[in-house]
Amino acid sequence: MALACGGAGTKSEPKGAEQKQSEAKKVYSRDEFRQAILNKNQDDVIALIGKPNRTTESGYWYYADIVKDPISGKLEDNIQVVFEHGKVVRVNY
Repeated sequence: MALACGGAGTKSEPKGAEQKQSEAKKVYSRDEFRQAILNKNQDDVIALIGKPNRTTESGYWYYADIVKDPISGKLEDNIQVVFEHGKVVRVNY
C-alpha cells in the first residue's frame, strides 16, 4: 500500500535541475535583460541566463526566446549581446 501512496509522477529530477529548468525558461522585458547582464563577464552571463544560442569570434553572443518584444508581445529571436574587454557593453534587439 505504501507504493500506492506515492502516486504517479513521484519520479522526478533533483531539485537543482528543476530550478535550473525554471530559471532557463524565465522571460525578461528588454530592460530587465539589459540590466541583468550589463557590465557582467561571460561566466556571470552564463550563470544568470544560460549559454547563448550562438557566438561569434568578434565577441557577440546571440540569444533567442528569452526576451519579450514590448510592442508585439512575441519572444525576440535574435538578441545580440556585445562584449568588449570581457564585459557586456551593449544589448541589441
